[in-house]
Amino acid sequence: MYLGKETTMIPREPRLPTKAPIILSARGFGRKFVVENVSSSGAGLTGAKDLRVGERVTLNFKNKSVDAIVRWAANRRVGVAFRERLDDALVHSIAQRPFSDHAKAA
Repeated sequence: MYLGKETTMIPREPRLPTKAPIILSARGFGRKFVVENVSSSGAGLTGAKDLRVGERVTLNFKNKSVDAIVRWAANRRVGVAFRERLDDALVHSIAQRPFSDHAKAA
């Protein structure tokens, strides 16, 4: 449907696919989630709990905690934007976690 306005798509930074398990803290509770994709600015997650858009959350990786804000949420899938950009080394370490680590938290 054409609405009579031209829109410009702002390209999203490329994301690296992964299956990295995390504990996501929100509203004072920690829950298991899986990072499906990650970039220096955000991540896509799946989990057993629905989150609210605008909610502040903390992603707790094995050796690092990262603060983020929920940008979209639907059907237990969530997109988050990190409050501070991650360095490339951390992004790659999240994306390349050994499969055995993934299995332990799933």
